[in-house]
Amino acid sequence: MFARVVPFLLCACLWSTGSLAQEPPAAPQSPAYTQLLKQGVDAFTAGEWQAARDAFERAHAIEPTARTFRGLALCDFELGYYARSIKELEAALSDPRRPLTPELRAQVLRTLERALRDVARVNLVLPDGAKELRVDGRPEPLPEAGVLMLDPGAHTLEVALEDREPITRQLQIDNGTHQNLIFASTPQRRAPELPPPAARSEAPAAALQPSAAEPSAPRVWSWVALGVTGALGAGALGLGIATAEKHAAFSEQRDAYAARLAAGEDGRPPSESLKRSGQRLEMLTNVALAGTAVVGVATVALFIWERPGRESQVSVGVGPLGLRVSGGF
Repeated sequence: MFARVVPFLLCACLWSTGSLAQEPPAAPQSPAYTQLLKQGVDAFTAGEWQAARDAFERAHAIEPTARTFRGLALCDFELGYYARSIKELEAALSDPRRPLTPELRAQVLRTLERALRDVARVNLVLPDGAKELRVDGRPEPLPEAGVLMLDPGAHTLEVALEDREPITRQLQIDNGTHQNLIFASTPQRRAPELPPPAARSEAPAAALQPSAAEPSAPRVWSWVALGVTGALGAGALGLGIATAEKHAAFSEQRDAYAARLAAGEDGRPPSESLKRSGQRLEMLTNVALAGTAVVGVATVALFIWERPGRESQVSVGVGPLGLRVSGGF
C-alpha cells in the first residue's frame, strides 16, 4: 500500500505547488474555489481520499477543468472505484479547460494504465428488447460493445425489457477479471396437464422411486499414492531411529574418551566411522522425510481430484496480487 500512496502524495504536492504555478489561470479564481482546492490537496496528502474527493467535487461544480477531473480521478482510484476513475482520467486528458502539463499528463496516463489493469470487465449478452440497464440500482447506458467495466466486489445487475419482467443477476468479481454474463428471458411455461384420477392410481409404484446413482470410478491412484506415502513415512521413521542410535553411541564414546583424558589416562578416541555412519543415516532420513512430504501432498490432491460422484470445476485467474485458483472439486 505504501508503494501506491507515495507516487500520489508526490502528485498532490505537485498540484499544490509546481503544477498550479506552471500555467497561470486565464481568469481570477474565486476564494471559495481556491479554498476547496487547498482542502482537497490537504486531505489527499493526509490519505483522506473521500474527504479529498468531496472537496474536489465541490470545486468541480464551480469550475470544471482538466485539473479537477484529475483530482477526482486520483481520489476514486485510491478508493477502489476504478470504473469511475477511468472515465475521469479520460476526461482529464481531453478537457481543454486548464489542460494538463506534460508531467501531469504522463502521470495521468500511468494511473489510467493501472486502473485499466485493476478494473473488471463483464461481457454482457442482452436479449432482444433490452431498453435499460441498472447496476446496483443506478441506471447505466447500455454498453455499445457489450463490455461493462465494474469495480471489484458484489454487484446486482438488472435489465429492463419491453413488455416483460426485468431480469436480475447477482455476481461477485475480482480485480482484473474477465467474465461473461448472459441475460436470457425464458417464456412462462404452462403447467403440465395431469391425467384423470383413475389413470394416476394405475401408475406403477416403481415409477415414483428415485433412479439408482451411477457407480463412480474407484480411487485407484489415490490409494496407490497413499501406500507410497505410508511406505516412505515408515522408512523415514526407521532411518530416524537408526540415526538417533548412531548419534547416541558416538556421544557415549566421545564422553568416555573425554573423561579418560581428564583423568590422565590414555584411551581409544571415538570412532570416526561411527560418526560418518550417523551422518549418512541423517542425510537419508532427511531425504525420506522430504519425499514423504511431497508424495503426501500429491496424495491429498489425488484424493480431492478423484472424489467420486462430483466433477471438478476449477477456475484460474491472474490478478495484480498473483495467481488465484478457486472452484470446487
